[in-house]
Amino acid sequence: MSSSSTVSGDLLKNIERKGLTHVCASVSFIVIFILVGLPVWWKTTTVYRVTLPYDEIEALSSKTATHLINVEVVLADKKVPTEKELLRHLEETSRQDGRDTAQVNFVYAWALRKAHENETALITKRISDVDEVLHKTGHFSSRNWLYVVVHPEESSDAVATAGLHQIVYVKANNDAAVLCKNMMDAIRQFAVRENTLKRLHISQKVSERAKLDKERMRPLSAATEFDVTFTLVVPEPQTLDVTWRIQDAVEVYMKPFLDKISMVAKVHVKSQVLFFTPLKLTRRLDPKKGAYIATADQLSLIINPIEGSRGFQASIRPVLNFVVFVVPQNHHPLYIYDEQGEQLETNSFLVPKWGGVLFYNVAKFPEPGDTLPQPVEIDMHSVFEVFLAQFSLLVGLSDKNYERAVIQPVPSHFVSRHCSFPSLSARHNIVLIYHKFREEAFWYRVVIAG
Repeated sequence: MSSSSTVSGDLLKNIERKGLTHVCASVSFIVIFILVGLPVWWKTTTVYRVTLPYDEIEALSSKTATHLINVEVVLADKKVPTEKELLRHLEETSRQDGRDTAQVNFVYAWALRKAHENETALITKRISDVDEVLHKTGHFSSRNWLYVVVHPEESSDAVATAGLHQIVYVKANNDAAVLCKNMMDAIRQFAVRENTLKRLHISQKVSERAKLDKERMRPLSAATEFDVTFTLVVPEPQTLDVTWRIQDAVEVYMKPFLDKISMVAKVHVKSQVLFFTPLKLTRRLDPKKGAYIATADQLSLIINPIEGSRGFQASIRPVLNFVVFVVPQNHHPLYIYDEQGEQLETNSFLVPKWGGVLFYNVAKFPEPGDTLPQPVEIDMHSVFEVFLAQFSLLVGLSDKNYERAVIQPVPSHFVSRHCSFPSLSARHNIVLIYHKFREEAFWYRVVIAG
């Protein structure tokens, strides 16, 4: 009896000790969890939220953005009114005929001077002969100024002519009011493009986004850095040995343009060649013309096969793609027709915010018995005539023609007029500022730059 009771007592004591140990362990776990676990969990799972200035963002739509445009008027005709009278009329005209809104305001800062003797001698000639020379004199090369040259009334040139180097030529007039009106029309419509900039401000409002026009839907979203990729697609490399001098073409045709927009954005140019990419396009044969016809509703279908090709370059930056698609033999020749049934001269189409595609028909395919593959060289001049026009539209340079402004012809090596870049620069500044919601966006200056 005594031995069994002793065993029972020891067993009870062991159970009590184990129970106390379990309780202490549980309490210790709870204490550690509360003192260490919870703070660590709270710290590691915290979602940091940046405090946004909602009041300032709300007030942004009611703020006025002011564009300051510096304009220097060069008087090369002695019959024009006095500088004092002309300056007064210019200030009145710029205020009276302004297109200011609650969101945007345009302020013109005027400077007048008489042409130097060497400039006067040049300006008596045709504008097409003196535009490049005037730019190289050094008096018309500042990026912070837009220049208006008032040339003799007896000139055979138009009332208003847009030069290639941020210079606008206006024919003189004895009536100061008429002369100032002509100058303001040319500046607003061609160089500054007030209507376009005004729409860019207004389009930031939700109520206006449903009314976007083609000019605002087409360009690439504003970015300080983007890629331009040129792609040559050769579906049948076993038949055609296609070469293209893309490096030389970019240097000759593209580089002057890129140098000018470098103040707005950094552009990375790339090129690639894709082989064996089929042309998946529904087309119909026109027996009268002996050619295949592609309609507008079918064109976008070739984008996915091109992007899905192995080796097609991708980028973390926004990309503009320009594709030369060599038409294969079973589609040759292929021409694009618009909705009205008219053949497009460029044989190309543009995809908003994506790029452009050009169908390239080779002169002829090899006959049976000819050596394969047949060498073919792409005509880069004709290709870049199309691509540069598309590129201008896709980066936001307007394609509108203005009734009262004659545009100076562009040499084959020149890609765009300097007068187009002020509106492009202002456009990018506006959109980027709206995206950032920075305090300085509430009032800022856009100085016209070449």
